[in-house]
Amino acid sequence: MLKNKISSIKTSFVAILLALFIVFVGGAIFTIANAEEVNATKVEITIDFSPYEDKFPEGVVGKSYRVFDSYALDNLGNKVQVEIKVYGPDGTVVPLNENRFDTEKTGTYTIEYVAEKGALYDVETVKINVKSSCPSLNYVISDKIANKGNTGDMFYIYDGVASGGSGDVETEVSVMYGDNEKVELLQTAGASYFTPVKEGEYKIIYSLTDFIGNVCEKVKVIQISDVAIPKMEAPSITRMCFLNEKVNLPVVDAVLYKDGVKYYLPVKVYCDENDITNSMSFVATNLEGHEIKYVAENPFDRSAQNVSVYVANVSVIETQSNVPYITNYVRLDNLAGEYPAYAPGYLMTTQRAGNAKFSIKPKIYEEFASIEFSAYNVRTESTDSKGKVTGSFDLDKIEFDSVKVSFTDSHFGNDKITFTLSENENKAALYFRDNLCYQYDETLIKTLNSGLFVGYDYANKNIVDKLGSAIYNVKYYDDGRTFEGFTSKNVYIDVELVNATAGTMLVLKGVANDSINNATTDRAKPKFYLSQEISGSIGADIGDVVTLKCPKAFDLFDENVRYFINITHQESKQEIFDGEIDGTYDLQVALYGSYKVEFYAKDQKNERRKVVTVKVMDRVAPEISVSGMKATVKVGEEITIPKMTVTDNYSTEDKMITYTYVSYGNFLKRLVYDTWKFESVGVYEFTFTAWDEQSNCTTVKYVVTCE
Repeated sequence: MLKNKISSIKTSFVAILLALFIVFVGGAIFTIANAEEVNATKVEITIDFSPYEDKFPEGVVGKSYRVFDSYALDNLGNKVQVEIKVYGPDGTVVPLNENRFDTEKTGTYTIEYVAEKGALYDVETVKINVKSSCPSLNYVISDKIANKGNTGDMFYIYDGVASGGSGDVETEVSVMYGDNEKVELLQTAGASYFTPVKEGEYKIIYSLTDFIGNVCEKVKVIQISDVAIPKMEAPSITRMCFLNEKVNLPVVDAVLYKDGVKYYLPVKVYCDENDITNSMSFVATNLEGHEIKYVAENPFDRSAQNVSVYVANVSVIETQSNVPYITNYVRLDNLAGEYPAYAPGYLMTTQRAGNAKFSIKPKIYEEFASIEFSAYNVRTESTDSKGKVTGSFDLDKIEFDSVKVSFTDSHFGNDKITFTLSENENKAALYFRDNLCYQYDETLIKTLNSGLFVGYDYANKNIVDKLGSAIYNVKYYDDGRTFEGFTSKNVYIDVELVNATAGTMLVLKGVANDSINNATTDRAKPKFYLSQEISGSIGADIGDVVTLKCPKAFDLFDENVRYFINITHQESKQEIFDGEIDGTYDLQVALYGSYKVEFYAKDQKNERRKVVTVKVMDRVAPEISVSGMKATVKVGEEITIPKMTVTDNYSTEDKMITYTYVSYGNFLKRLVYDTWKFESVGVYEFTFTAWDEQSNCTTVKYVVTCE
């Protein structure tokens, strides 16, 4: 009876809530509806005339005209439907077809936009003048486009000039080989291009359409021919090498296009006329340099060869106590290095008027590709009472045309991006392929006085400033191909002064995020690759084998970084391993707790460390043993609670938490200590509980019946 009564009360309560909900919602709907009718006092139409604003293109008899897009809102922001009608010069309605209407007569056409909502409405009209004719749509093809080209070469297509017609003109460019083979066009700055792989006749087709539907097509025919000399990739050759240094050379591809077939050809490599194709390396033994020659030969005509010759400059490592360490790693052309103690970096001075260039010898890993330098033309020196020479530098006028900074893939020489720093509107400006890509806030003099930083963000393909802020997104290589990053992951960096006066000074302040100074020893520490960031904590179980992979590191002055690892068990202070590894180390997990893992990368003089913790998880719960519990007792009887025996694979008994509680009925649950007295008839449940240090828990339950 009680159960039925409770159900009845619940049902009535739900019914009341439902009724209140209906009343509330209904009232809300009614209120909103009234609010709309009361507050919606205006409807307004907006027409999108872009890009014409108030000066609309004129129509032409026999063509069609597009209706401008529109929308309408009331003053509450609700959308209102717009009805559009077009009236001809004689007032008759002109049909709309896919948002366009035919203009069959001269005169003024009216486009009427009407938006209605109840008693509210808005009307907008647009007047369009239609005349009998307009200037013919025409297109003049750019004379920059060549009439012929070769297979395998990039063929550039430049924009021409459109004229005539009415309104904006859309131009579509396509290239056809023969009658029905469409050729893919790629974009570059200021042009599009394609790379023909077959000889023969190609058609460049320009298809133009203006606002009112006038069309125009122009065709330029070009002739593409096969050439006997193979195409060969340009290798990146080291800017300099040390005496007795072993130098590895990049492998490049060569191709030959012949009769519609693309042949991949072997490339032979020579050092001072000695064939080194098999080893692709040489030892620098001649201080006058070595001639490196890459040769690709046409197998159908042995006399047709592509020969590329490079010079590998050789230098002796300077070991004098006063010579900066950086001196050994910078190749100078029309520059001489100086090293006064007061210089804010490595000082270089142009020896004669003309171009002057310095190149960084090491390959820079792309994550750290950056350079910072200043330019000066005034040096002031003074000597204090103790004979110490101090000095300062300044740039008071620009005595060169520009500064060029290049990043070149260390394997593929054509994968190169070059930025030019010069002035634009009295501000320092950065140009790429003659296009302005970034304007600085300060003048060129101030920018170079304080120091120009150019860095590369490999993840986003951006050029960045010293704070890491993007200043330009790189889209193309220097030759116009779509930029796809640096394939080898490493770059060579070059800086060149263009048309500088003699005595102009450059100061190298930083390379690869390392500060450059006049230190006579290697102070550049290895840097772990950011892209190989590893977790600071690793979980494991007893018996696991954890493969610890040391992240790779880059070092400015040492190409061969050595890797070491030190592993110590934190709790026992036991050293598990300490020594050099070849990339990875397999840790046999035999102890609970934490292992401290220190990776460190070392060059000849410095090291960089990274700490990782391996936490070994105890997932095994304690074991409980209890004996001597009675199964039945009498009311009023008092029993002694037996002591539990607890064992664990990891925690000792003094480090574990144990307790016992008793539950009776739905409400009674109490901790039990030494004894328990049964005061009521019923069923009692005793629970023995143990927790280890790793929060693993075990419970054992005993049921006692009291009669």
